[in-house]
Amino acid sequence: MSMTKIVMLVVGFLGLLSVFWIGFHAELTLGMSFLAIPMMLLPSLFLMLQALQNNLKRH
Repeated sequence: MSMTKIVMLVVGFLGLLSVFWIGFHAELTLGMSFLAIPMMLLPSLFLMLQALQNNLKRH
């Protein structure tokens, strides 16, 4: 695993931790909970999936 993928995995994991921390400790309205939490969660998941993705060879 390259250094870039490791950094992406760590940044994605830290992003997930921050989303969970904000979700439990911030007093958000219901609308903000449905909008803000997924908007913060998706980039972290995207980074982690990119880091864990296998390089597929084109045939």
